[in-house]
Amino acid sequence: MKRFFTLCMVAAFALSIGCEKTPEEEMIWDFSPFSVSFSVSDAETGADLLDPDSERNILGQEIAVVYNGTRYQVVLPESPDWGPKTRFLMPQPLALILMRSYTLTEVNGEWRKIYGTYRLEFGEFTPVDDWHGQELTMEWGDGSTNAVRFDLYIKWKRVNDPEVLSPIWFDGVQQSDWHIALRK
Repeated sequence: MKRFFTLCMVAAFALSIGCEKTPEEEMIWDFSPFSVSFSVSDAETGADLLDPDSERNILGQEIAVVYNGTRYQVVLPESPDWGPKTRFLMPQPLALILMRSYTLTEVNGEWRKIYGTYRLEFGEFTPVDDWHGQELTMEWGDGSTNAVRFDLYIKWKRVNDPEVLSPIWFDGVQQSDWHIALRK
């Protein structure tokens, strides 16, 4: 009986040593960049005020973003500075760019872009840079302004379990995402 008990203890000890947990190998993460996005529609008609083809568009006004003491004016599609230069998820230099939303739709076996509304995007910001309490002012060129504040950072729950936190406030009111729809 003593021998059986001793063998059981040795086996239990051997199993406990063999079950030693190895440290989790750290993975390399690639995080998508964020941009603050604005769409602007007419309060009465609902018309897209950022559409260059619209009679009442506001693109002739001096629209700009003031961020960290620098004023960024709108970059239009015909400008050589417009649009991404790469397909990588590297953040682009800060700019206020006029973009047009679209969805990819299959039509007769071909994928086509179905264009939607225009929007202004300011960014790009990556959560890797650990942004806290960032503020920018949107100037609409008609004397009106709006204030945007945001945080964008990563909270690591465990080695390979990141959570990207990205709260954003527009004129002091917390928003559900980084797209802000305005009616003027």
